[in-house]
Amino acid sequence: MTSTALLVIDVQQSFRQRPYWQETGVPAFFSALNRLIAGCVERKVPIVRILHVEREGPFSLASGHVRPMPELSEHPVAAEFHKSRHSALVGTGLETWLIQNGIRRLIVSGIRTEQCCETTARHASDLGFEIDYVTDATLTFDMKHPDGAPVAAHETILRVFDPKRVWVEAFIHEKHADKFAVGAPVFIRTIDGQMVWEGRVEAIRGRGGPSTGDSVMSVMPAEPPPGRMAARVVMEKRNPFTAREFYGVGRSVIVSLEKP
Repeated sequence: MTSTALLVIDVQQSFRQRPYWQETGVPAFFSALNRLIAGCVERKVPIVRILHVEREGPFSLASGHVRPMPELSEHPVAAEFHKSRHSALVGTGLETWLIQNGIRRLIVSGIRTEQCCETTARHASDLGFEIDYVTDATLTFDMKHPDGAPVAAHETILRVFDPKRVWVEAFIHEKHADKFAVGAPVFIRTIDGQMVWEGRVEAIRGRGGPSTGDSVMSVMPAEPPPGRMAARVVMEKRNPFTAREFYGVGRSVIVSLEKP
């Protein structure tokens, strides 16, 4: 029995009735989300459908739009919950269901990145759940700040995952520990070997990693190069079970032994 569940949040036709809806990024979103779903199905990870419901408008049940978008692949749904707040854990019974089914880790996906997906992830984290926030499998849109200034969708994602605030964890073998020191510069790379940005070691914690002799090194990334989507690579920690096991797009972070 797995202790992980995938949340598919608000991937519903209601959004297509909103004036801010745009097709930009939609094909890539569904490609990533459907790969994520396929991996979960293969590994028997339960998939939970979350739908947002309001009294009136396109999010009302009477509108007929509170239904999955057609691009979403067909898949078994372990449970479905209707929410009326940003967090899927408020007034829905989701937390009770997760506890009853022994779920302690959540993979978060859906619409919108900075609204219901982020709020649910933060709320779940505060409740003690471990979180894999798969940004490639979330979607948001170009919006306007209250002062009228435009905010592009990719800028929103970067604000959700501010590279100045996110810690990247990597396991290193004790025989390499003497090559690192707090403050030392390192390369942060994706598993395909592509350099993403540079960072500095913030801490090296003791042994007790997944295999004897491993230590955990935390790195605070420096600013990513212009145009680089930092949010796509800083979302995972190494754990016995993480989204990277079946999300085949090479987003895991490792830290090389090289110096910049």
